[in-house]
Amino acid sequence: MILLAVAQGVGGANALIPVIRMLRCDPNVHVSCCVSGKAVQVFREEGIDHAAESLPERNGIYLTELARTVLDRVSPDVLLVGNAWGPSLDKAILALANERNIPSVVVLDMWSVYRERFVDPRTGRLNLPSKLAVMDQLAYREAESAGIPEDRLVITGQPYLESLPAKFEEDTVRKQASVLRQSWLGERHGEENRRIVLFASEAVARDHGPETESFRGYTEVEALDGLIEAVQLVEEKTGDHLVVVVKLHPDEPLESLSLTERARERGVRTVADQRPWPCILAADVVAGMASMFLIESVFAGKPTISFRPGVSEKNSFVGACGGMVAHTANVGDLASVLGACFIEGRGGIDSCDREKQGQILFSRHKGAASKIVKLLFEQATRELKCH
Repeated sequence: MILLAVAQGVGGANALIPVIRMLRCDPNVHVSCCVSGKAVQVFREEGIDHAAESLPERNGIYLTELARTVLDRVSPDVLLVGNAWGPSLDKAILALANERNIPSVVVLDMWSVYRERFVDPRTGRLNLPSKLAVMDQLAYREAESAGIPEDRLVITGQPYLESLPAKFEEDTVRKQASVLRQSWLGERHGEENRRIVLFASEAVARDHGPETESFRGYTEVEALDGLIEAVQLVEEKTGDHLVVVVKLHPDEPLESLSLTERARERGVRTVADQRPWPCILAADVVAGMASMFLIESVFAGKPTISFRPGVSEKNSFVGACGGMVAHTANVGDLASVLGACFIEGRGGIDSCDREKQGQILFSRHKGAASKIVKLLFEQATRELKCH
């Protein structure tokens, strides 16, 4: 079997890598990897052989021509795709593969934008894969509600989440975390009353700003400002000194984060181009809005808080509606939950044992990579029988 794996974003790349590693253990499978954008760095850091495609243009005919070149070169029996938001090479390859009746499996990496991720931003055309591998029953229901046909959906678990516990145990990751923690705390890193609050940023203002139809009622600027205000309230109550560190999303350039006067006065540290695992381990508490980073933090057993100013509805973020992270919508509640993390050693999740919670989450995704491998063989075999 000849398989072509395609990814452009970090989330899609993370989801594919455990599957690719498993496939490459089979001598009867030849795997070619075509990656672009942020996925190139992920594949490189994970030691996965790949062809890196440069994207000097992200619109027009360029992506279609590149997709044609890639498919002609590889002649795959089946596609394995981690798809990205907006114009992307994976969309172009999937569209052309559909025209050529090449079966495909897309691995969903996050509980969001189920239908939009398959729409060509230029033409508005919907290009669905043969099968969409989703994480769980919630993703299945939401994808179906978004208009994805039921016969395209398969619950497999998320391969990246399956691999997370082992990743947090790697010696290199733990050593990197120790170095980061000392760097963030500075010369006084040995003081017991100094703690690190890590803020997981997202490009909300860019993708869902006030001028867009998808505006959420807040941006990363308001969320960070509210977190700093909550941190100051906790310090006044406990006497602790909390260090605030901002971890930028992979799609956020360093210059994109607009720090408010409160953040500048606080001396907030900003981290970019750093993988999530050592950052999470280096922190005492992880706070953010609605990103995968918060789910990753739960797997590490860290107290984790979702803060979306003014958003009282939990269901718009899987981590909150599933009880994985504490949900807060105003500074007062955020300060209360944040303070509980230090005063009571809890993450504000109703006395739930965080380590046990991480194990429960892992069990939901155990075997995800092998299920997707099986699905790929089924699709490739079915297509061969049709011919």
